[in-house]
Amino acid sequence: QNGCAPDEVCGAPAGDSTSVRYSLVPPQPSLLDVSTFGSSYDTVLSVHQGDCPTGIVFNGNLTCIRRPATIACDDDIITNSVRSSSLSNVPLHAGQNYLVMVCDKDTTDEGGTLRFSYTLTPWCRSDFNLNGVVSTQDFIDFITAWNAQVNQTGQGLSADINGNGVVSSQDIFDFIELWVTGCD
Repeated sequence: QNGCAPDEVCGAPAGDSTSVRYSLVPPQPSLLDVSTFGSSYDTVLSVHQGDCPTGIVFNGNLTCIRRPATIACDDDIITNSVRSSSLSNVPLHAGQNYLVMVCDKDTTDEGGTLRFSYTLTPWCRSDFNLNGVVSTQDFIDFITAWNAQVNQTGQGLSADINGNGVVSSQDIFDFIELWVTGCD
């Protein structure tokens, strides 16, 4: 286990849970759907933005230089008495590094079969609420999300429209430009 790996969140045990990480760099703005349906063990699924974790050890102490930020997480969708995980419409920015992590919720070494599937769908970023229509409601929803994320009171679709890792006033200007031009 890499001590600088993303935190295993939303139900995964802290510490020695077994996990698998997949690296992904979308070529265009995309929505990610990912699931572990059909796996034979209890899974926890998460998506993280950023480069692979890196750390250095000096005098026996680990210092993390880089740790990806968690942007989505799911635990426990029960199908046929097996707990699997699924995430839908996770917005990903073009050219950004993402890690998709699947954790075994159980800390024993029993193992099992992992079934992992994902799809990337092109994302029209000006359709912020993902209803298929660019409208005034998208602008209202974006401003609401931006305000909640700037004030650290909300989650949901990221208001980091330009994908630079920071929600700032620049995202408002970038969203307005996208919103005015609509979708291709």
